[in-house]
Amino acid sequence: MIRPGKVLAVLAVFFFVFGVLPAAAEVEQEKCPIMGYKPTEKLFVDYQGKRIYFCCASCPETFMKDPDTYLQKMREEGIFLEDSPDAVPGRGPGDGSKGDLKGGR
Repeated sequence: MIRPGKVLAVLAVFFFVFGVLPAAAEVEQEKCPIMGYKPTEKLFVDYQGKRIYFCCASCPETFMKDPDTYLQKMREEGIFLEDSPDAVPGRGPGDGSKGDLKGGR
């Protein structure tokens, strides 16, 4: 006979592994990709259909000097970038876009 306690323990492990881990695989952007500080919604760049937030006014310019390197690092860290409100369907890597500096400049 199967004990209810064991069934609950197996179910708890199952839901933890399959419920929490996939959600933890991608996290929202909580730090500036340049300085590592908390970003503000007032400073951002829309690049290749994604919105990247920054902590201070000098960071967007630094980002735009080598945006693909910073994006790759963010992807490797599992950081989820929200879509730019102005994202055009079909635009993406290799589309030739340079990005749009926006925000508190």
